[in-house]
Amino acid sequence: MSIHWYPGHMAKTRRLIVESLKLVDGIIHLADARLPQSSQNPLLYQLAGNKLTLLVLTKADLADPLVTEKWASRDNTLPVSLKDNKQKQRLKSFIHNTLEQHRSKRFARPWRVMVVGIPNVGKSTLINLLAGRKSAKVGDKPGITRSRQ
Repeated sequence: MSIHWYPGHMAKTRRLIVESLKLVDGIIHLADARLPQSSQNPLLYQLAGNKLTLLVLTKADLADPLVTEKWASRDNTLPVSLKDNKQKQRLKSFIHNTLEQHRSKRFARPWRVMVVGIPNVGKSTLINLLAGRKSAKVGDKPGITRSRQ
């Protein structure tokens, strides 16, 4: 009998991520800027392998500016506040520019990216921003969106 150290819902999510990684070209990993290290899943980087992974630190307006600045100096990392429209546009430009820089000849089609992160970090807001319409429900409490989109 195999015993896992983490709960079933986490094992299921890990399985879904592994299955979905085959279908995407890159990953947009959202984390909370107030606790950037502990709001990330370290296994994600192992699972991603060589796939482009962007780290978006949301709620940067609520975080310690000095700590946020250190994290912002890392490659493919951007701290933002998803409540500010100028920062939303900055995020959109960052994503598009970074993806364009990593485009290779084999990508004749638009990029397919997976948006991942802990609950209430802004995944649905980002999806709506990139889609240009309200395609995902958004709320101030966790658990509004419970399924893959």
